[in-house]
Formats: sequence, C-alpha cells, structure tokens
Amino acid sequence: MPAGAAILMYSLSGTGSGSLNQTAFVDAPFEITVFAETQSATPAVQQGFWTYTVPASEARVQVSGSSGRFLVPTRFFVSQLIGSAGFSIHDGSFFGGPDLMNIQNPSLSTWDLRSPIGPVFLASASIPVQGPPTRPVFTNISTELGLLSFTAASNVTFRAAAVPEPGTMALGSTSLAILALRSRRRLRGPHGDAPYLSSSVVVVRVRRKKARAESGARIT
Repeated sequence: MPAGAAILMYSLSGTGSGSLNQTAFVDAPFEITVFAETQSATPAVQQGFWTYTVPASEARVQVSGSSGRFLVPTRFFVSQLIGSAGFSIHDGSFFGGPDLMNIQNPSLSTWDLRSPIGPVFLASASIPVQGPPTRPVFTNISTELGLLSFTAASNVTFRAAAVPEPGTMALGSTSLAILALRSRRRLRGPHGDAPYLSSSVVVVRVRRKKARAESGARIT
C-alpha cells in the first residue's frame, strides 16, 4: 500500500426489514460495512459544493448474525451540498450507479470520506425507489448469503473508522476480512510480481493461529 494511504471502514448498522433469498425479515439487526482506501476518494464540484466518492475494496453485510460479501461492485459517497452520504452500486463512473441506502445529517456537510467520523445516530436511513413499477432500488442485490433486499432501515448508526494494523485487533470475522484485504496488497512474490499466497490462505493461517491461542494446542 502506498505511503500515506489508509483504509477506512464505513459502517451502517441498525434494524431493517426486507428479504434474503425471498425469505422475509422484519426489524432484524443488520450492518453494512464498506472497506476502502482513502487515497481513492475522488472529489467533484456539484452546484458549488464538494461531492466525494470512493470505490469499495470490499463490502460486507450482516443480517441477524449471518455475514457475507457483496458480489457486485459498490462504493460509498458523500454529498456536502445536502449533507448526505450513502452506499451504492458502482458502475465505474463518478455519479453512476444507483443508491442503495442513504443517510442525511448536518455533520456530513463538511466531511470528505478521508477521515473518521461518528458515531452519528439517525432515526432511519432512506431506501431509494425506482420504477414503474415502483420498488426499492435495494432489491435482489447479489451477496454470498444470496439475493438481498431492503425495504426499510431504522435506528441507524453511521461511523467511519480507521482500520487498525493486524497486530492490534482481535481475530474476529471483521478482523479476518481486514487481514485478507491487506494481504492482497502486501503479499508479493520475490521479484515484486503477483501475490504468491492467496488471501484465502492467509485467512486459514489466521484462523489456525486463533484456534491455537484459544486451545493451547500446537498445530503442525
């Protein structure tokens, strides 16, 4: 990772309603987590105010304790014009890609995606709709858990936090995702070429290390 670059974790959590693989859930605890490199945050002027967008290196969702990655390109953005931020599909263009879940708060009117913020507490998040026929944009989005839809999100907490170095964090599921993300940038071959260890290998080794620490057994 280049000098001066950092990874931020943008998180939207609360209670939501929708469906997973056509099975409905109501007021279920959820969290959407986006990992992105701050150096990739791109600015543009919109009606005299700055708008920033950053592509996700990885985005994950957790619903009622089940967690998995989004399988479509996504991004996080902030519009200082209206103090709004959100999670959206990323089609490669600056303003392209439909918004999936948006929030609005005055504290966002001076934020540029590149620094930690929050927690910001909100009564709800907005799920944009499209049509006809009218339906939420957040419908049948592909994830490792299956097709995910949201129709509502309430009691929402938003935060952006710096991702700690691996040596300072507990080896939970989020930490494993971060370690895998970092490994894709740091593990290089002897001549600086393509990675010679996959992130999945690193995650397996981390899990073994965690199991050894918990059981006291030596794994050979």
